[in-house]
Amino acid sequence: MGGPGETVSSLEKIAILSGKIRDLPSWHHFSIRQRVDHLLRFLRDPGLIRKHNRFVTFCFILYLVAMISLGYFLNFSPTKDRLFNEWEEEAIYEHLVKNPMMCFSFRGSPCSTTSGENSGETIKLYERVLSLDDSQPIALNNLAWILLTADDVESRDKRRALALAQRAVALERSPVFLDTLAEALYQNGFAQEAVETIQEAIAVARDNLEYYKRQLLKFTGEIKET
Repeated sequence: MGGPGETVSSLEKIAILSGKIRDLPSWHHFSIRQRVDHLLRFLRDPGLIRKHNRFVTFCFILYLVAMISLGYFLNFSPTKDRLFNEWEEEAIYEHLVKNPMMCFSFRGSPCSTTSGENSGETIKLYERVLSLDDSQPIALNNLAWILLTADDVESRDKRRALALAQRAVALERSPVFLDTLAEALYQNGFAQEAVETIQEAIAVARDNLEYYKRQLLKFTGEIKET
């Protein structure tokens, strides 16, 4: 517009028509008085405009450099994977503390996140949950099941799984926990005890009976393990 006069006039009208708000600051900019005074300073000293433009240009270039650097860091830097893994682990850990049943599938055993290359990390998470409260039967049962069935054979520990499953059942004799204990007994060579335990699970179960019956057939040797 060639000068700040029209803008100053508009701001003054806004101040009057809006209820004399000339000195009222806003959450996202200065008051109308301060903005008008700034424009008038530009009118008196045109050199300020050049300084202002240089400042804006510098800030814009700095912003671009920062965004490009952040984009590189988040997409290509080796630090990215470690950082996001830490964030993910903390988020899962906090959720597990509040919701220890999070990783239950339809039958109550740990879900797919406990298998494959993730089993080691999942074991660590349950260890941390139990370090805060070692009397959580669900966490005890979940960890026992992982130690029995993890795809990563090196992560398995059938003896420890048996001890964990026994603690879980001592706290709560649910069919899910009894099934885990039966599996632990079977893998540790106590076939008869496994049969008796899974029979108890069948007796008290209200659902997943077909699964428990298949477990019974496996423990008695009537069907082969897959």
